[in-house]
Formats: sequence, structure tokens, C-alpha cells
Amino acid sequence: TGDSLTVAWREDTGLTVFIEGGTTESVPFEAGTAPADELVAITGVDSDHALVVYTEEGGAQMSAVVNRLQGLTGAGVVKLNSGGPPRHDPTLASAGGAVYLAWREPVSSPPTDGGWSAEYDELFVQKLVWNGQTLDASSAPISLPRREVHRVGDQVRPSLVSVPLAP
Repeated sequence: TGDSLTVAWREDTGLTVFIEGGTTESVPFEAGTAPADELVAITGVDSDHALVVYTEEGGAQMSAVVNRLQGLTGAGVVKLNSGGPPRHDPTLASAGGAVYLAWREPVSSPPTDGGWSAEYDELFVQKLVWNGQTLDASSAPISLPRREVHRVGDQVRPSLVSVPLAP
């Protein structure tokens, strides 16, 4: 958010978001817990707000927008995958006036042998737009590996970064 360092970390029952020179906000887990190995994704969406995305128990992917001076915004905590498959390992990057969210989710039709492998997971990316009041997550997610040849093998822990490029 602007030139302030913003950090977020998981605790036993929720997240803590700290914005340097501003607020410290506690965001409780709605499900009460979160998977032990899940990370928290965070990025600035404008000079006053940070977007935090995290995973709760059962793969519920949640978002919260925190104002640097007032804490959690009126948008509150929003579940991003209502009725959809579980999502894990969120990552965020801001670019071109939008925020991009990537994650991993289990393949919808696992192999009939009943075994599990990371090869059966898929990575997705979705454009999110913050208008100063609400987070618009209505754009359709797209597969992060675009070509079939890139979908073979281990696909976990996506990573995004914004890089300024010359025109």
C-alpha cells in the first residue's frame, strides 16, 4: 500500500495483517482452522488498501481487503470459490490496474486407480478488480499452463510477479 510495508501471517485461529504506519487487523478463520502448510498471499490494490488471500480448512479460498488506517473494509471477508472445488497455494500480483490471483486445485476427475499425485492437480489464474469499495472476482479463471505439454508432471505452488517492461 503506497510505500508502506504490509505483512500478513497465520495464527492458530486467523490471520494478522500489519501495515507499517497504519493498522494491525485480525481476520478470524470462518471455519476455525486452516491447513498447516498453506501460505498467505498479499498485495497492494491501491495506495490505501491491501488484498489478502488465504485458504481455510476444506480448501475454502478467502479474501479480505484491509485499509491501511481503518482495518478490514466494508467488503469484509469473501469466499472466492463458493460452490467450487477446493483451492490451495494462493499467490497474488498487481499489474495494469488489476490484481491477478493464481492457485492450485485438485483435478475434477482423478484417475480411477484411486491414487493421488500432484500430477492430478491443476493451476489457475484469475483477474480481480478492486474499485475502491468492492473486489470484483467475476472474471472466469483460466488454466495457468496454457498448452497440454505443460500440464504433464508436477504442478504446485504457482508464483506471480509484476515486472515493468518497456513498450
